[in-house]
Amino acid sequence: MRKNTFILFGVVILFVAGCVVYFTQVKKEIPPVAEPVVEIPVTKPVVTEPQDYCFYKETVVSKTLKDVMWLKLTVKGNDVSGNLYILPAEKDKKTGTFSGNIGGLQTTNMTGYSDLWWNTLAEGTLQKEELRVALANSEKGAEASVAFGGMIQGTDGAYIYKDKENLTYQSIPQVGCTQFDSLIQNTYTDSAKTFSITYPKDFIFVAGGAKNAAVPTQQWMSGSTAKGSVLATVFIPRMFQPKTNFSEAVVNVGTSSDKLALLSCTSPQPNSGQVAIGNAKINGIDFSIISSTDAGAGNLYDVTSYRTVYKNKCYNIETVVHSTNIGNYSPDQGITAYDKDTVQKTLENIVNSFIFAGSGKPALL
Repeated sequence: MRKNTFILFGVVILFVAGCVVYFTQVKKEIPPVAEPVVEIPVTKPVVTEPQDYCFYKETVVSKTLKDVMWLKLTVKGNDVSGNLYILPAEKDKKTGTFSGNIGGLQTTNMTGYSDLWWNTLAEGTLQKEELRVALANSEKGAEASVAFGGMIQGTDGAYIYKDKENLTYQSIPQVGCTQFDSLIQNTYTDSAKTFSITYPKDFIFVAGGAKNAAVPTQQWMSGSTAKGSVLATVFIPRMFQPKTNFSEAVVNVGTSSDKLALLSCTSPQPNSGQVAIGNAKINGIDFSIISSTDAGAGNLYDVTSYRTVYKNKCYNIETVVHSTNIGNYSPDQGITAYDKDTVQKTLENIVNSFIFAGSGKPALL
């Protein structure tokens, strides 16, 4: 009996020990822990709007003469561009556009300088020059200074400063850009005070367009068989694009009250090769845009007309670009194709400045 008891007791101990071993060896399944979702912020690109800074100086030479120097600086991010005009009263002028990296310029506090490249036009010659522009504050306010010094031609043909340690500077006081625009351009208003148009001061302007402007003429609109009057003409001379196939450009303002002119005012003229290309709103007034091209004897004329009927008259603002066939020049003449974008933008700026009296605020050039 006692022997059976010991056997039973041993079996129980073995069973318990086996259970312990089993449950300690079996791994419990642990449910996976979900990793937290981390949202990565999306960095939006910073859109930098261009900022303009304007500088202008006049120096009186005599009762009727003055030297003018002006600079317009446009900063967008790390890029700098603009225009520098040096217009002495009794010497050759030097003008052009510049561009480059902002370098050490600090427009927030008007300090530092930047070395740029200036595409200059002087005495009918185009060349690329190094240009240092510095900003500073004085007792009179902020100013830009332009560095001048001896120059040598680099291996790439551009001119660079010979000695940057010995440069002289000419300072130009800062002015508001609205005031600046009025200083570098003229605005013409006709004697009847019907309209105004604005154009750069270094362009040629003729009120009436010709001495016989009072005489009715078909020249008020290209392709017109009706007669009208030329009210104003702005001439852009060949030197605006030297050593190119650019000959000249003009902006004409014409009008006619002829019945035939009124009927066909905003449409292409019959048998003229003109094509309607769209519409434009110029200072609150709707204009139809008509274009045409004429060629002959190696000359090309690109014409764009902006037309509207206003107070029972047909008005035509017309741009004409006269160029020559680039193929007519030999390579040794150094003639290149003119910059169409620059010429077109210049003409459009003048057109967009046109405004009828009381119709709105004119656009700035």
